[in-house]
Amino acid sequence: MHLQLKSRPFISLLTPFIPQQLAAMESEPATTMATVVKWRDRKVTIDGSGILANAIFLRLEREFPSDATYETMAGQLRKDEEDLFGILGVEEIDCERVSAGSELRNSLGGIRATTQVPSLPGEAHSPADARGRNAIREP
Repeated sequence: MHLQLKSRPFISLLTPFIPQQLAAMESEPATTMATVVKWRDRKVTIDGSGILANAIFLRLEREFPSDATYETMAGQLRKDEEDLFGILGVEEIDCERVSAGSELRNSLGGIRATTQVPSLPGEAHSPADARGRNAIREP
């Protein structure tokens, strides 16, 4: 998922994740950074986006047991996403889908997010009637 900031530099979200020992290697501030944290069944990647200007890239990965239901997996990944947004200091807002692909734009002008959003069983699949998801507002 890519989060594009509209009112401040993307590095402001990444700076808290730069180890002070590395930041101290140069007198100038870092221009980008990446963090990958892996656990036994989970991995989180936070990086500067190579696709969108002034954006960050987030990837949440988690392994599930073979008998896990789609709803269980979707619910856990949603919680993981919400937890990471909390750490980053951004929040999800109501938004509208602006293309048939996966781009979502928030109506308040904060951050634009692009992501592939799987639908749960029973949810809408077309852009015209799908509820927007993953538009983010900066604090």
